[in-house]
Amino acid sequence: MISKLLTCISLMLLNFGVDVAAQNMTAEAILAKADKINTAYTAVYKMEMRLKRPGRSDKVYQMKISKKGNDKILGLFLAPSKVEGRAFLRNGDKMYLYEPTIGKIIPLSPKQMMAGGDFSNGDIMRLNLAEDYHAKLLGIEVMENDSCYVLELKAKNRSIAYDMIKYWIKKDNFFPLRQEFYTLSGKLLKILKYSEPKMMGGRVRPTVLIMTNTLKKKYKTILTFLEMKTNVKLSDYLFRKQYLERL
Repeated sequence: MISKLLTCISLMLLNFGVDVAAQNMTAEAILAKADKINTAYTAVYKMEMRLKRPGRSDKVYQMKISKKGNDKILGLFLAPSKVEGRAFLRNGDKMYLYEPTIGKIIPLSPKQMMAGGDFSNGDIMRLNLAEDYHAKLLGIEVMENDSCYVLELKAKNRSIAYDMIKYWIKKDNFFPLRQEFYTLSGKLLKILKYSEPKMMGGRVRPTVLIMTNTLKKKYKTILTFLEMKTNVKLSDYLFRKQYLERL
């Protein structure tokens, strides 16, 4: 009986210690953990982007993306056939689009929308929020029955896709749950929800991201990760601007 009591007390103290440690975490540390869950450092993955517009048939794109580190991304459109071969690249702070129909490489801005959807180029190609935003812990709230850290992210410079993001991160496992994107004046632009956590690329991660446009009623884009490989080696040559024309 005494042994069981001591075991229970030990477990209570251990859980208390973990909770205190979590509450003492900085906003930057919380954001870094969510970033790590949300994306792999180096990976090759396929995803589907579905544009939903009221009164229209869905537009569906499939893409293959290679990512190396936090600042090198190469994406290739696989479907539909009219965009097959279109490619996009990020290397450092530079972003480009290769349009095979005209044989030209075009500079991109992080704030432009990807393929006319509700995700910006920055949403697809600048995945490490800790590098682009200053983080502040606003507090803890319950969101969808989960206790969440609530962070306020302020862009480090005006080239970043959004001036401010409000970010809900699950307290027990640092899973991203919801983001709200705002202008500098405080106007709400879009809402992103993360869902359907599954084992992918050797880790459980959210596999469906739903972006809702608050400025255009019933406009939304659904991003679904179809597969991911993380044990890959990628040459830096893949992420050179000149390589786009050889795809």
